[in-house]
Amino acid sequence: MTKTIGKFGYALRAPKKGDRPMNAIINIVPRSYSRRVDGEIHLSSDLMSEGEIDWHIQAYKDDLDRVGKLAKRALRRANKRTLDRLRATE
Repeated sequence: MTKTIGKFGYALRAPKKGDRPMNAIINIVPRSYSRRVDGEIHLSSDLMSEGEIDWHIQAYKDDLDRVGKLAKRALRRANKRTLDRLRATE
C-alpha cells in the first residue's frame, strides 16, 4: 500500500477468545492533530495559499482511502475469527 501522511487511522473493537460473540466495531480516528486553547481541533498547520489547501485536502483524501481499505480488512478478519470460534463450538 502506498505511503500517505498518516493523519488518520482506525480503532478496532472485537471480541476476544472467551468473550460473548458480537460483530467487530471500527472507528475512524485522527492520529495527529493540535488543539487550540479554546478546544478547537486543527488537522493542519496554518495554510496560506490555495495550493497548500489543495495539497492538504488531497493528502487527507488519500490517507482516508488508505485507512478505509485497512479498516475493512481488519473488520473482515475480526468477524471471520468470531465466526470461526462459533463454528468450532458447534
